[in-house]
Amino acid sequence: EMVQGVQKCEQLGFANKLVHDAVRGEAAKGNFVLTVGGDHSIGSATLTGMQAVYKDFSVIWVDAHGDCNTGATSPSGNYHGMSASHAMGWFGLGLPGFEWLQQDVTISDSRLAFIALRDIDENEKKLLRKSGVAAFTMYDVDRWGIGSVIDRALHR
Repeated sequence: EMVQGVQKCEQLGFANKLVHDAVRGEAAKGNFVLTVGGDHSIGSATLTGMQAVYKDFSVIWVDAHGDCNTGATSPSGNYHGMSASHAMGWFGLGLPGFEWLQQDVTISDSRLAFIALRDIDENEKKLLRKSGVAAFTMYDVDRWGIGSVIDRALHR
């Protein structure tokens, strides 16, 4: 079932709340947090769980895909292609099952950098260009080298 352009919205929201709460709890204890999942759907829960504890939290996301679609822009409705945008608050509030994801735990787009992008949907590309996200493609990695790209991402 699709809700607001998101397949299995409420189930994903419930599962992500469990991950968010676990990440937030362990980070609050000062523990190293590593989440490993079957797809990027848990990305929003991981980022927001860390953001709840570390307000100066920044992210380097290394992936061929930006995962920056929203329910309104996604061609498939699959949440794994939306988790980064949701963590940045691009969805707004009130997505069923995700009531726990409030503005105070979203990460500012200026604190997120994507590295190695190569497969971005057209609407996703527009969202990224309008945002404060640092976006580096595989072309950038090939041209400047991974070390230089990471340095640019860290020092922008």
